[in-house]
Amino acid sequence: MRKSIVLGVVLLLLVAGAFLAVYWLVPAEAPRTVQAPPVAVPDPPTQGLVMAPAPTDPAEIDRLGALEEARARYAALRDAFGSARPSSASRSRLEPALRSLWPTGRRWELACAGLVCRVTPRDAPERWGAELAEDPGVRQVTERLVFDPEAAMAPAYLLLFPETARPEPAEKADQFLREIEAAVRESPEVARCLADIEPGRALVLDLRVDGTGLTYRMGAGLGPGPSLCASMALGEFMAVPVPPGTRAGSRTVTLQRP
Repeated sequence: MRKSIVLGVVLLLLVAGAFLAVYWLVPAEAPRTVQAPPVAVPDPPTQGLVMAPAPTDPAEIDRLGALEEARARYAALRDAFGSARPSSASRSRLEPALRSLWPTGRRWELACAGLVCRVTPRDAPERWGAELAEDPGVRQVTERLVFDPEAAMAPAYLLLFPETARPEPAEKADQFLREIEAAVRESPEVARCLADIEPGRALVLDLRVDGTGLTYRMGAGLGPGPSLCASMALGEFMAVPVPPGTRAGSRTVTLQRP
């Protein structure tokens, strides 16, 4: 009886050992991974750029060019005023002319910094800007005067002549511009640029001079190639030094195709 029990236990152990051997030797089935179907991600919305049509009318292009130039001139003196120190000396030079121009009422406020003065209209007449620019007393001490081209009642900024400089007569500015015009007309580089423009078109230059230098604005209508060529050829003329004390002046030059 005891022998039978022992044999049963041995048999049970053998079966269990065989089961364990099979369990450890046979690899378990790898776990299955369930992949979710790809979700389509919509492209981010794109906002179309609205481009303003470029002007093609030469007169409109000229108007926009003149407006941009006026903005730049106004911003230059406004920034110069803001970066300089207050100057009572400059104020004392300009204030008598303003009091003579508008003797009654509080029609203006004056502040000066360095050689730049700011005139702010207060209860000013409708043509206050023209009156200020045309006044002989103001012009006697002023090298340049600019107005905001987009705000009639915005302050005006005036660049005064240095105290030691004696302004040359207006004829001097005109003579200087005539000499620049003659040099441009005789330039072989400019002539080569004009040879490529279409028949019937011309190079129109608006020359301007004041104490800060010589600048120009080119009229529209030449085309990209001739315009770039002319701009490069005109660079040497724009670098010509302006005689000290030269008043502001302007001159329009028209160059035809040779």
